[in-house]
Amino acid sequence: MTAAGSNEAEFKEIIESKFGEILNGKRIWRDNESQVEISVDQTIETDDYNLLIEIDSGNYAKLIVGQYTLLNELHDCPDKKPVFIVVHFYNRYTDTPYNPERTIRNLNFINQKVLSENGIPFLVFNLNTFNDFLTQINSLKELNEKIKENIAQQSTVVKNK
Repeated sequence: MTAAGSNEAEFKEIIESKFGEILNGKRIWRDNESQVEISVDQTIETDDYNLLIEIDSGNYAKLIVGQYTLLNELHDCPDKKPVFIVVHFYNRYTDTPYNPERTIRNLNFINQKVLSENGIPFLVFNLNTFNDFLTQINSLKELNEKIKENIAQQSTVVKNK
């Protein structure tokens, strides 16, 4: 199994051990006219959100920015608000795991300068910070509320910069 496949399997194990079988699998969006498509590795639906989850196994902040840009154009989540969640597995076995700030800065730039602050809300973690995020969450309802809190905090931080 590739590193990406192993990391996706580990992510699935983390989520299923915490919440049961709530993962809806990979999702692909296409624009047939332009022959463009984009996907995410996993999706989860909560009461309010459609979580679009990317498991990053490499140092791919720039690729994730392109993915985010295409998701903003192609996604169709009419019933629930989409949230783009990135979990970086890169450098997880080292003393210095990937710092998600680089990805956050890049996504903030696109959201502010290209999407006029109308982009899909996003949350970015490395594996350690993702596990910390999940520690105090015990149900899908609590996950929904924690997502809501984190998006509100992120919006405050972005607008105050």
